[in-house]
Amino acid sequence: MAAILQVVGYKKSGKTTFMNQLIQQAKEKGFTVAALKHDAHDFDMDHPGTDSFSFRESGADHVALTSNRQFALLSHTSLSLKQALERLPQTDLVVIEGFKDASFPKVVFVKSLEEYVELKTSLTEVLAFASFCPLANEHIQFIAEDEKCEQLAESLIEEFLI
Repeated sequence: MAAILQVVGYKKSGKTTFMNQLIQQAKEKGFTVAALKHDAHDFDMDHPGTDSFSFRESGADHVALTSNRQFALLSHTSLSLKQALERLPQTDLVVIEGFKDASFPKVVFVKSLEEYVELKTSLTEVLAFASFCPLANEHIQFIAEDEKCEQLAESLIEEFLI
């Protein structure tokens, strides 16, 4: 079973930057990785003028696209986090961005001490608080320097994958 880690925080707090670092380092060590992102903005991956878009417009519940280098399945349905995780292929690591209320180990990114106080009291399974902003709090790791970001990613890889 895959190790599952969450990366949570408010918009523009550094979640995606850190996830990319974590994914790159895990891949460099030979691990397989899946990334799952919660999108609160009703995303759309398909666009008017494409055949696959016309299939959805015609009523297809699912549209699969395949080429000699990738595969995508677009389903016109909503999934819970549990259902989405069940549909992922087997990997060594699943990194989830978002789903703050889920009960997986998580790294929490904050931009201010107010965010830290709010999230500290409302979240469970917190492994670490981190920030790309210098905040005067000993419980928040400042990781704006590449080396610090890499060290946090490495510590998670060692704890969950090695």
